[in-house]
Amino acid sequence: MGETNNKNLQLNYLKPPLTPQSHPWLIFCHGKHKQRQTFYSVPESRYYVKIIPELRNKRICYSCYGWLLLKDLDTHIYSFINPHSMEKIQLPQTSLRIKSYIPWCPPDNPDRIFFFISEDNLFLIWYGQVETFVEYYIELEDENDEIGVAVLHGRYVYGLTHHGMKLVKMKDQKTLFPIRFENSIIKESLLQYRRHFSLPFKTYMITSCNEIMVVVQAYSLNGRVLDFQIFRADFTKRTWEEVNNIDNRTIFLSSDNEYDKCCFIIENGSGIKSNSIYFSELTCLYIYDLKDRSISISRPCPAVSRYYSFQCWVEF
Repeated sequence: MGETNNKNLQLNYLKPPLTPQSHPWLIFCHGKHKQRQTFYSVPESRYYVKIIPELRNKRICYSCYGWLLLKDLDTHIYSFINPHSMEKIQLPQTSLRIKSYIPWCPPDNPDRIFFFISEDNLFLIWYGQVETFVEYYIELEDENDEIGVAVLHGRYVYGLTHHGMKLVKMKDQKTLFPIRFENSIIKESLLQYRRHFSLPFKTYMITSCNEIMVVVQAYSLNGRVLDFQIFRADFTKRTWEEVNNIDNRTIFLSSDNEYDKCCFIIENGSGIKSNSIYFSELTCLYIYDLKDRSISISRPCPAVSRYYSFQCWVEF
């Protein structure tokens, strides 16, 4: 009996906590070879330490449909993994750094097709059964700009340009070569709306309640997060509208993740502070209150060292 219990404990140690939750998990991947994973549940104020071989030396880039998109830190090969079944789907090898993943369908869909946006302003398509990515150059009206972040909204892919901060939409076209993004009916740049115009910033795109929203995260010159602004695309008035209240919704951002699209928004989260932005840096968890623009800080997993670690919000 004792031997059986020890074996069950060991097996449990090798799997992620799979209790259904209505909110994202905060995962710290730590250790010299990223061999440990600490899962933190915000409502429970509790963490679970695991050693999952499939996540060793991997960076978690994105999660959707119950799958994780991983990047091997040695080979730089991307793959999908299902934390429940541990089924794995390896993507073709590429020397390009993928910036955004467009979740067109679940990775295990028989007719799966995968859309990615990479550095060098390339649109990558993988048809699941073939051994290579198909690469298409992205054409923008401003040929000196590039797609910074992107989301799927309805049946269209929308992007925010990196330099001009303009909203663009993938154009309907009969052929895929090249991929053309045209300016949306919102002609204004978000640059003119920023409070801290001269400071460094990072942008995120989210779809919520049938709207496209952009979160702008402003930093001080020494790298400390100072402020957030949220904007929604008003397609009726053809302008950007600043959002100061998201009511019962909560936003989760992975601030130090190299993957631009690592963010979530949930509604009516039990045990979660609404009208707030949760973000993490190093080993600290921050909560930005949109009402009074205050920032609270905690260190939820004290055993996690700030060295050899990174973190990410995931849903599965």
